[in-house]
Amino acid sequence: MLLSMTIKQVMQNQMHTNIMFATGRFQIIPGTLIDAVKWLKLDVNSLYDEAAQDQIFEEYIIKVKRPAIIAYLEGNGSVEDAIYDWAKEFASAGVRKGSTAKSFIIHNFALVDF
Repeated sequence: MLLSMTIKQVMQNQMHTNIMFATGRFQIIPGTLIDAVKWLKLDVNSLYDEAAQDQIFEEYIIKVKRPAIIAYLEGNGSVEDAIYDWAKEFASAGVRKGSTAKSFIIHNFALVDF
């Protein structure tokens, strides 16, 4: 169902979090999708398919929103900074003991040791 929806349809459904919130392969939340559409100048009438979700992840989430991730992958950053950025993006990711990373979901803290 999700892969046959347009980006606009997903955004409209995400306005009602009881219908849809974190979506797709990378569990993209409403604010991230809105920002990615603006930053990448995505056509909201295009499908929210795997290619669109990959583009949002590869060109927005890890390059713009969480640059420590791409910096590490390209050999220009630390693993600690990349992990911390990852934990800020995905509430299920852990951070070092004693550190916290507040996700964008209110009152949800990633406190998992790794």
